[in-house]
Amino acid sequence: MIVCVPAYQICTSLVTVHALSMTQALIVVLLGNAISLAPMVLQGHAGVKYGISFPVHARAVYGHRGSHVATFLRGSVACGWFGIQTYVGGMALYQLVDAVVPTLNQAILASTTPDVMGLAADKFASLFAFWLVQVFIVVRGMGAIQILERVSAPVLGVLCTLLLCWAANAASTATGQPAIEALKHVSKPLAPEIFIKQLGPTVTAFVGFWATLALNISDFTRLATSHRASFVGQGLGLPIFSVAFATMAIGVTACTVSAFGTAIADPVALVGRVASGSNSNITAAVLSLIGLMVATLSTNIAANVVAPANALSNAFPNAFSTFARSGMLVCSLGIASMPWKWADTSAMITWLLGYSVILAPVLGIMLVDYFIVNGRSIDVDELYVATPKSRYFYWNGFHVSAILCTLLATLVNVPGLLHALGVLNEIPTILLKSFEFSWFTGVGFGALLYWFVKAIDFKGFGAYQWRKTIYT
Repeated sequence: MIVCVPAYQICTSLVTVHALSMTQALIVVLLGNAISLAPMVLQGHAGVKYGISFPVHARAVYGHRGSHVATFLRGSVACGWFGIQTYVGGMALYQLVDAVVPTLNQAILASTTPDVMGLAADKFASLFAFWLVQVFIVVRGMGAIQILERVSAPVLGVLCTLLLCWAANAASTATGQPAIEALKHVSKPLAPEIFIKQLGPTVTAFVGFWATLALNISDFTRLATSHRASFVGQGLGLPIFSVAFATMAIGVTACTVSAFGTAIADPVALVGRVASGSNSNITAAVLSLIGLMVATLSTNIAANVVAPANALSNAFPNAFSTFARSGMLVCSLGIASMPWKWADTSAMITWLLGYSVILAPVLGIMLVDYFIVNGRSIDVDELYVATPKSRYFYWNGFHVSAILCTLLATLVNVPGLLHALGVLNEIPTILLKSFEFSWFTGVGFGALLYWFVKAIDFKGFGAYQWRKTIYT
């Protein structure tokens, strides 16, 4: 899941948009991914111990009906991500067709209407074809997804290495100097005081990138054989491979300055340049585009279909009795969001900070409930008893205290989000700074509010009949 186009774009934006040096960018990547590791391991604990998915775990915190609040918040963000990744994969397929059979795209344009849903017909045809490939994998179930993950990992590693080698050769050929000289384009560091100011929002963006998976990580850890296996898999995979991937992405971007005279931060655009330039290399372009599509497939289906599909099955078990059925709806909602109209590289940081506003409080509340309020104890049988006598039925199926804490912790960062979207012109500096750290402030406020409510243990909404304080 680490190797994907959005991750590549976020890494390269550190040097092309935020003007960090390569060293400073790698510090940001390492910090962001190391911090993300902690909530992933903690949130995944219940999955390993009890074998329960995220929607089922959410019942213990939000109630049998209230759990839909948490799962649909997570699912809505996943649908947005699915649309973005599908668009990326579709554009990679478009570039591939244009490189190998350029007359096909021209024929599509000539035989149909110019635009489909605001997208050029030839591009929409590639997008739809890529979407169909994903649907084929989804309807085959979780087994097909696991096979895809196992197969794609070594392939992506080889293709990333080949891309870096090609970029280094292109830079060396263009300048007549060793490729290492290209790193001079990303070697000038920001002044320490400016770097410190940039550190907050950029690290938060990287943490936000994993905020989605951190929340529903139990969907995957429930399949782990032990806590140790879960920890080692995440602990080695996330920070180490993230830094390695960021090094490759930034290195390739630096080489594009030497090879083409300008930094190309989007890998799809880069491959298109490779395929269409005067010194075009069709073989390199085809291999790179196949790599982009494989990366997008493996990440998109695992990270952005599983969570909302499980949410639908949890909320409407009769209508969505199988993963294939719920996955089909998720795929449809993702493409219906028309990401080509709102998602681009310049908006990526705002997107990451924005959805952290709604997901971070849920994570903070669930961690406090599991580790502090209940001491890692869950009555699994009660999670499947949706009657007023159930321990987790709370008030009419809703744990109102948890829901109100989620709402209040979310509202803290709404002004900052509206300011980033251009809806509000001016807001207090403290609210602006809070939004720049939206994941941290969201988790912190959610956790503290929920801990306070459970600590005073007042009666009424959210209390179950054999209430326990945090001290027992």
